[in-house]
Amino acid sequence: ALRSTAVLLSLYGLVFLALLLAVEAFGSGLEAAVLSAIAIIAVQYFVAPFFMDLFLRLLQSLHWVSKEELPSHLAAFIERVCQAKKIPFPRVGIIQDGNPNAFTYGHHPKNARLILTSGLIEILDAEELRAVVGHERGHVLHWDILVMTLASLAPIGKTSGSPAAPA
Repeated sequence: ALRSTAVLLSLYGLVFLALLLAVEAFGSGLEAAVLSAIAIIAVQYFVAPFFMDLFLRLLQSLHWVSKEELPSHLAAFIERVCQAKKIPFPRVGIIQDGNPNAFTYGHHPKNARLILTSGLIEILDAEELRAVVGHERGHVLHWDILVMTLASLAPIGKTSGSPAAPA
């Protein structure tokens, strides 16, 4: 918790510094900097999954797989979780990479993408793989992408009440 707090405070400090530098460099008001930052964050939230799809296909050779192409125990596990939580089966992608990794992204639970590396599937046993995928599904079920987007607005909202630096 202490490390996470330190990281967030450092990031908030950097955002605050960037906003102040933008206000000074462009001679704009702090309100313009705040509105620009909010607009950038909103656009990023809406277009990021599509850019992730594109860049992962181009740079990481991502390929989308059907339920049938997944290990049967994993497909059955994901199906059970989705039925229990009343969400659709996610779009699942595999990146051919020996490094074990998994992540998820999307806008909301109904359009989530679950990405696994081939290394993760090869290295982990069935129980470990279900644990990793369950963790990633938890991010989707708890709307963590939206939560993190809203969290990124926190330092911006905090700076909006600050007076602009004198010219």
